[in-house]
Amino acid sequence: MNTLLFYGISAGLARIFGMFCALLFCVTCSNGGSGDGLIPVGRAYSPDPNLPRPKNVILLIGDGMGYNHVVASSVYRYGSDDARPYGSFPIQLAMTTYPAGGHYRAADMWADFDWAISGVMTDSAAAGTAMSTGSKTIVGRIGMDPSGNPLTHVIQIARLSGKATAVVTSVEIYNATPAAFTAHSLSRNSYKDISSEMINVCGVDVIMGTGHPYYDNNGNERLDANLNPAPDYEGFYEADYTAVAAGLKGFTFIDSLSDFEDLADGTMTPPARLFGLARVADCLQCRRAGTSAIPFFDPSISTVPTLATLALGALNLVSRNPEGFFIMIEGGGIDRMSHLNHLARTIEEMMNFEDAVTAVITWVEANSSWEETLLIITADHETGYLWGSGSGRPAVFNPIGTNGAGTLPDMVFYSTGHSNSLVPVYIRGYGAQQLLPYADKTDPVRGRYLDNAELGEFLKWAVDDLDEELP
Repeated sequence: MNTLLFYGISAGLARIFGMFCALLFCVTCSNGGSGDGLIPVGRAYSPDPNLPRPKNVILLIGDGMGYNHVVASSVYRYGSDDARPYGSFPIQLAMTTYPAGGHYRAADMWADFDWAISGVMTDSAAAGTAMSTGSKTIVGRIGMDPSGNPLTHVIQIARLSGKATAVVTSVEIYNATPAAFTAHSLSRNSYKDISSEMINVCGVDVIMGTGHPYYDNNGNERLDANLNPAPDYEGFYEADYTAVAAGLKGFTFIDSLSDFEDLADGTMTPPARLFGLARVADCLQCRRAGTSAIPFFDPSISTVPTLATLALGALNLVSRNPEGFFIMIEGGGIDRMSHLNHLARTIEEMMNFEDAVTAVITWVEANSSWEETLLIITADHETGYLWGSGSGRPAVFNPIGTNGAGTLPDMVFYSTGHSNSLVPVYIRGYGAQQLLPYADKTDPVRGRYLDNAELGEFLKWAVDDLDEELP
């Protein structure tokens, strides 16, 4: 069965085809399970299929966010590392991020400072796919295994279970992480094909982010020499964008700041489905003009919403579904600024992401409860290999040093790329304990850890309310 056709089936027919899709998933995942980097990983444990699942699942992904990004943001904001909004979560684990063909060895990691930036490293496409599908794949793939076979996304299973679904990001909606939860492509760079699948095929209820063809990185209109609109359709087929913006694709389209804010504060009645593009090109704030080394010194773009506003608006929409929801919320600018080794804007993007985390926690406690909602905060990978100054070979890993709240901490990027470091996982809410048995490995520094494909398996279990048990 072509999984790309799977989305277009009506809800009633979708349940009929559920077992067939599950069988396809089983076949594509049957090549081992040794934990050596081949797909899949973590088949030694699965939660009891008879246990009740959470009604709602919220996954927050800080793209590129490693342990030291979290520390750096905390010591800049609070002057210490003990005041983070998720620092008291009852379950805190670590997670591997390597792609198919890679591996993580704790002994190698901590014996050689350069080990984590010298081997096989993942990207957001492969890592996002692992978390979305429960299967490892190669770098650059979106929702497909290393052989090019389509995989089943957690959002597909959530939809089959009658749940509302959403993807929210601070970067382009067709970028690797949101794409990895909604699309299937041999290349993460096939932006137009990815956005077309998101718009026309996948059936997700809410899509929010950036990539607006009519605005640049400073939120200014793109105009030609005669002051006529000059859109850049890098990420969309023009026909798709024109149709979705006109409300002809089953979505209500919004792009103004006031509409995003009205949706977030409850002033706007949530539509059945929503496509929201902030009026900016690449990123809500991270690509704006300015060269300051001081966080938030460069004036922010005043015409775009925050990630927290996007998240709250999406939650207000999907929470109307009595069967519950699955939502993925990404802070994508952390990765981009870490690639550039831009200390100030990395701090900004971390703080913007954590503002969204705080908003989500507050929303859960006001509109739901921890007895029905599961919240997971993690990263797809670490970017920039961030450590304290003086770190280096053979095995010197100096911590991030604080210079007091409001002053950049002692932090140094040792790479402009991704690293094979473990990333943090923070978990709270209903069903959280069922993730613990996956973390059956121990790192001497980070403690118990699981693999990102195992997190993907867990997420698919968490949203599966089908009568049939998925393999």
